[in-house]
Amino acid sequence: MSAEMIRTEIMEYVAPMFEQIMAKMDTLATKQDVDELRRDVAKCATKEELAEVRQDVGELKQDVAGLKVDVAELKVEMSEVKQDVAVLKVDVAGLKVDMAEVKQDVAELKVDVAGLKVDMAEVKQDVAVLKEDVAGLKVDMTEVKQDVADLKLEMSEVKQDVAELKADMAEVKEDVAVLKVDMAEVKQDVGGLKQDFGVMDGKLDRIILFLGMPAA
Repeated sequence: MSAEMIRTEIMEYVAPMFEQIMAKMDTLATKQDVDELRRDVAKCATKEELAEVRQDVGELKQDVAGLKVDVAELKVEMSEVKQDVAVLKVDVAGLKVDMAEVKQDVAELKVDVAGLKVDMAEVKQDVAVLKEDVAGLKVDMTEVKQDVADLKLEMSEVKQDVAELKADMAEVKEDVAVLKVDMAEVKQDVGGLKQDFGVMDGKLDRIILFLGMPAA
């Protein structure tokens, strides 16, 4: 609350009292009125007139006494108003300090909010990129799962082929073993044939010599 507003409230509060005082003051006799009254008394100082004057003076005294009471009350009220104004000044000064602190806090909050907005925009951008990455990973995951399923199927087929190859190899081994035995027997037969051929060749040479035929 400004000093002008406080002053206006005080004037509005005490104005009716001042009006009452001024109205009563209008009923008081001025010095000139008293002088004129004295001259009138001197000219015509009858008992009736004196009694009337005494009555007027008594009324004036009562009015003055009432005014004194009103002024005293007004002084008390004015003192209370001054105290209220002093308290209000202290309150207003405190409010000004609080307002300055609040303004400083608001300014800092504005800076913080602006920074948060920037951070939020960056985070939103990062989240958007992450969503795209995750969507791509989901597609890749689907493809990889399909590839793994295909590989499992192929591996099953390969295992079956390997099992068949093992069976074939077992047969081949048996055949090779038999062939080795047969080869040994053939070698033995060939050896025997060579030996027989050598013997026959010696005999043939002797026959040729015996017959006088040229050697082959």
